[in-house]
Order: sequence, then C-alpha cells, then structure tokens
Amino acid sequence: MTWRLLRAAPLRLGGFVFLWWVLSEGALEDLPLVLLFALLATAASLLLLPPALGYGRLRPLGVLQFIPFFLWGSLVSGLDVARHALSPKMSVTPGFLTLELRLRTQVARIAFVWAANLIPGTAGVELVADRLVLHLLDRGQDTEVSERDLRRLEARVARMFKEEAWLA
Repeated sequence: MTWRLLRAAPLRLGGFVFLWWVLSEGALEDLPLVLLFALLATAASLLLLPPALGYGRLRPLGVLQFIPFFLWGSLVSGLDVARHALSPKMSVTPGFLTLELRLRTQVARIAFVWAANLIPGTAGVELVADRLVLHLLDRGQDTEVSERDLRRLEARVARMFKEEAWLA
C-alpha cells in the first residue's frame, strides 16, 4: 500500500460517513450497515479515482473558503432562474462561449465546470482537454463581464487545488 492510499482511505471513509450523517439528519440507527456501505463506497472510490490521479493537491482551507461562494452562488442562481421563469416576457438571447481553461488537472477542471453552473444563466456543455464550451442563457449580456466572472471562479477553484501558480 502506498502512502497516498493510506492517507486517502480514512479521509474518503470519513467523508462518506459524514455525508450519510447529514442526509439522515443525524440519525444513528443502522450504524453497522452504514459503515459497511461506506467501506464499499470507499473501496469503489479508491479503485475508480486512485489518489495519484484524484484530488491533486486539494487544500482544506481552500475548500472552506469556497463554501460561502458556493452557497451564495446557489442562492443567486436559483433566484435568477425563478425571476426568468416568472417573468411575463422572457427576452433572452441564448448562445455559446468557449473558454480556454488554465487549470492543469482534470479534477480541478471538472470542479470548475460544476461551479460554473452556479453562475446564473450558465451551463457547461463540453469539456475537452483545457477547452470548455458554456451555454449562456442570455448572450446579449456583456460577454466580457461573463468572462471576467469565469476567470475569478477559475482562480477560486485554483486556490482549492493549489494551482495558483499556473494562472499567472
């Protein structure tokens, strides 16, 4: 067993147990069964996403700093979607935007795509190597502002994965 595996296994196991605890609202019934399934999920995650390929150099402090941004983005995005859905006249001009990502690792790029979906009216469509195609609900908006927002998001994701040096 490698050092990375020995370090990753308990973290992943703890993450799966914590996820169960949150989803079950803190219930402690069937704990042995939960531990069994958490162990199986941990084993599957280690096989499918080995530590050497996985999270790169994920920084816990970077993740903690990202959480408020994520929560605020979810709220703003939800309100924007509701505003568009309830608006009597929806004047939108959908379109696409191609962005060359500066993130080095695939896991950081995927995290970026997930987070980019929080930007109101934005959805990741295709990610090939370092090229991301995004669908914009309203292409009529100032595209430069959208690109600036995406670069800020990329910098936040880079801080989570210790990739700040690559963004210079």
